[in-house]
Amino acid sequence: MFRRITSNKQDQPSLWQELYNRWEDHIGKIQCSFFYIINSYPKTVYGVMVSSILISLGCFFYLPKTHKDTTQPPAKSLLSGFYAGMGSIAYSASATKELFELQSIVEQLVRKDSLTHQDSAMVVYVFERMQKIETSIINSKMPDTLVHK
Repeated sequence: MFRRITSNKQDQPSLWQELYNRWEDHIGKIQCSFFYIINSYPKTVYGVMVSSILISLGCFFYLPKTHKDTTQPPAKSLLSGFYAGMGSIAYSASATKELFELQSIVEQLVRKDSLTHQDSAMVVYVFERMQKIETSIINSKMPDTLVHK
């Protein structure tokens, strides 16, 4: 159905090959001088290598080490904040739903001509429940239940 377009790709040199081609003269001079120094002064080069190893060992064993704090903070997963936020949103939504239900109960009681003892107890319960929901939202603590009983 579709034909692949072929092109005559020429072999392009790699990045390292291009860099070597660009700096070939300088690299050659550095190689020649490096091998000249190594071949002319082998004892000196060996002495520098051994002394650098001894200095490294001395630094490793005798310089004071800084003590790092070994206590690790509790590891939090990336999703813990997400889950906490989703729980907060779900709690707020259910609290809002319950507040609307309580408000509708109060509106029904207000529409009545006369209130009985049971109705007045219901009003007291509704206002107490609204107060509990408000304090739990302010304190960011989820109450035991959000179901209207």
